[in-house]
Amino acid sequence: MADRLTEFDFTIRTPQRPAPPYPLHQWFDGGIWCIWEGEDFATDRRSMRLRLHRWAGSRELRVVTRFVEDGERVGIVFRTNRPWEEDDRGE
Repeated sequence: MADRLTEFDFTIRTPQRPAPPYPLHQWFDGGIWCIWEGEDFATDRRSMRLRLHRWAGSRELRVVTRFVEDGERVGIVFRTNRPWEEDDRGE
């Protein structure tokens, strides 16, 4: 249940969020990448695809994705419309 406060010290900074668990800065270099479920990412492939699209969108990039299978392995092949750069939005 919510608590109503009479005061709060807003000068205390909120800790920064941790670094992403995946090397998205590297993967978004404009090249074509294939990442494998269970090897390169720990979530299911649909969740990972959504993460790729959200990360790209927050940096004003476009990403194209396709699911692939190689025997028992399933993965995602993707590329961005251009390399991510330091001055792009979002970091």
